[in-house]
Amino acid sequence: MKTKHFATILDVVSEVCEVSAQDIISFKKDEEIADARIIFVWLCFRSGLKPKEIGRFLNRKNPNFVSEHKTKYTVRDAEYVVFRSLVRKAARILPSRLKAMEEAEEAADMAKYIPSCSPTDSPTPTPTI
Repeated sequence: MKTKHFATILDVVSEVCEVSAQDIISFKKDEEIADARIIFVWLCFRSGLKPKEIGRFLNRKNPNFVSEHKTKYTVRDAEYVVFRSLVRKAARILPSRLKAMEEAEEAADMAKYIPSCSPTDSPTPTPTI
């Protein structure tokens, strides 16, 4: 039962932070991975999982691993980590969105100079008597 809780929380954090589940469980210390791990620990703790269980799930030999995280990172710190993570995600998405917007504007500008070819634009023949 608890393994499902861990797996579900891990999947959600992995998806939201765009960090692999393996990296979250790993000992890597890259900022993005460490932030994802902090978010994972906080969500596990807030979901009612015990610190020792979380530490075992993360394969940490130090029995105080989660307790250190819990005391080291206050709610404000955890919120800041989430904020940093979201800013990084937005920074990755923004360039492609801006480029798409510029391309759409260029296409709209070009369309102004291309004559329309709709059937209603053709002149109607005048009847001869």
